[in-house]
Amino acid sequence: MRDIFARLHGTIRKHGQQQQTVRLRNAWVNVDPRDWKTRDDMTINVGLGTGGKAQQFAQVMALANVQKELVIGGRVNMVGDRELYNTAVELTRIMGHKNPDRFFNDPTAVDPQTGQLLHPSPMSPSPPPDPRLLALQAKAQADQLAVAHRAQVEQQKAQADAIHQKLKAEAEIELAKIKAELDAQIKVFDAHLKAATEAQKSVRALVPGSRKARDGHHYVPDPKRPGKFLMVVHHV
Repeated sequence: MRDIFARLHGTIRKHGQQQQTVRLRNAWVNVDPRDWKTRDDMTINVGLGTGGKAQQFAQVMALANVQKELVIGGRVNMVGDRELYNTAVELTRIMGHKNPDRFFNDPTAVDPQTGQLLHPSPMSPSPPPDPRLLALQAKAQADQLAVAHRAQVEQQKAQADAIHQKLKAEAEIELAKIKAELDAQIKVFDAHLKAATEAQKSVRALVPGSRKARDGHHYVPDPKRPGKFLMVVHHV
């Protein structure tokens, strides 16, 4: 089979006289064998058809599962649209379908008029974030929360201190008022006491028949003992 394809390639390259339009990878392209270079050193792959369809299907599905895990893991640099399409085409061929384009779009198909892809890939998913970056972001958020918490605590403390100082000032003012009232009451009481003392002294001096001696006491004549005197004693 390798020899047949090698000779076929050489014959087409040698005797091809005109440009042909062929379908290649789900796109119509112009091929001119006259422009082909001499390619004697090339590799020809021939399907050996080893194993039955069930075994081939299982093998391709195993590859598809590996591709799926790589895509989920964000390893899009290892598995792209073309590789996934190849797997789908191979599965379609094993199932007996000759035209995979009925089921899948070739991601490399190009519009011959515009040169643009017929089936462009949507925006590739963003790669997973770097764990180190996530850790730094989490630390920054934690630091911000800590700073905000400290600021809140300081604010609450300042408010509590302000309330304490206000209550202390009000208490001192109230205490000063009470002290002033007590001092006024004490002064009034002292004045009344002094007045009462002076009045008592006046009463002592006004005892009928009493006479003040040199010793400062008052004496009255003793009716039972003529010529004798009794000292006036005042009881409070």
